[in-house]
Amino acid sequence: MKNYFFIVCFTICIACSNNETTTSNDIIEGEPTELVNQSVNEITIDSATPPPSPKANNDLNDVALLVAGIEVDSNSKNYQFTQSGNWKKYSTMLDKTWSKIKENRLKKMQEWQMQELPDSITQKRVGIYPFSGPDFLTFYTFFGDAPSYYMFGLEPLGNVPNLKLMSDDSISLYYEGMEDATEDLLNLTFFRTNWMKTELKKNGIIPIILYFLARTDNEIYAVNKCKIDSSGNLSVNPKDSIYNVAHVQFLDSKTKKIKDIYYLSADVSNYAMNNNPEIKKYLEKIPEGNSYLKAASYLCHHAFMSDIRTLVVKKSKLVLQEDSGIPYRFFPKESWNIKLFGKYINPFKIFTDKIYVQENLRSDFDIPEMTNPLPFRLGYHSGSRSDNLMLAIQK
Repeated sequence: MKNYFFIVCFTICIACSNNETTTSNDIIEGEPTELVNQSVNEITIDSATPPPSPKANNDLNDVALLVAGIEVDSNSKNYQFTQSGNWKKYSTMLDKTWSKIKENRLKKMQEWQMQELPDSITQKRVGIYPFSGPDFLTFYTFFGDAPSYYMFGLEPLGNVPNLKLMSDDSISLYYEGMEDATEDLLNLTFFRTNWMKTELKKNGIIPIILYFLARTDNEIYAVNKCKIDSSGNLSVNPKDSIYNVAHVQFLDSKTKKIKDIYYLSADVSNYAMNNNPEIKKYLEKIPEGNSYLKAASYLCHHAFMSDIRTLVVKKSKLVLQEDSGIPYRFFPKESWNIKLFGKYINPFKIFTDKIYVQENLRSDFDIPEMTNPLPFRLGYHSGSRSDNLMLAIQK
């Protein structure tokens, strides 16, 4: 009980816990209209087939470009926003910071990914990112070949921002929040607690995912908010207007294929899923794939997360994670090929429970033939440059 109380309290802080479902009345002040597709239909979770002749959504792409600090076409009806002093200052700052992110992190991560993550495994399997928050950037950098992406966490869905209905002051505050997030990506490799508690509670994950899609040169086709029905399938714009999944469809700039992002906003503890069986059915319908865990608050080290831990391991051909993810003991060497990167030190100081310390992982990090350099910073230990990654591939 002590462990449960601690981790729930910490998760509320680190992950901006807002476990309420999103309703049609959950509109950000100054943004009473959403730029989303309005078709009503039901889709199964393993359906990644695009609709006939899909087209890019110019309005969505313009919003994504604007919040990413990238100019829209001069013929666009949104071009006026790029002419303000605030936006120009914002764009200049983001350009400078993103150039650093590309050079210091993304370039190194992409080179590492090409060397260490085999195409034969990554190209045909979906990506699964438990406790992800809105961190599509890292996910996409490691698993750019995935046909679709499944993310879940406690963070609310939010809305597509409608800048036309926001005051100048509101827009300025919005830009400041995105600046903070971008700085965090550069300096910490994850989002700060205070930013998660304010910006994500107010605006949700949808704007951040659009922001990352624009900054990685992808073209957005659709954004829908969906409800999970009793069978674990998704209903787009259901009559009761209760949403817990954001479905974003985009044209991948590298593969030239249409891909899907599904973000589930839900508590996935054993207790919560027992009380909401449709959530568990939804997760069970995710195709087998490759999983990634970072800054996961050591949640899967606890018994009350055993169901989601078992599901992720069962569905994964490949698992890439740092030590805050699934405990090392769940990857026995007779079933998994293991490769370690970086170095192992005790968990970050805020994680004081002894169950987070993995002596078996520390021992394997001391074996020279198992351990390799990690050329980039990542996760909770990025500040001390004592990062670690485990790559496990099922035999």
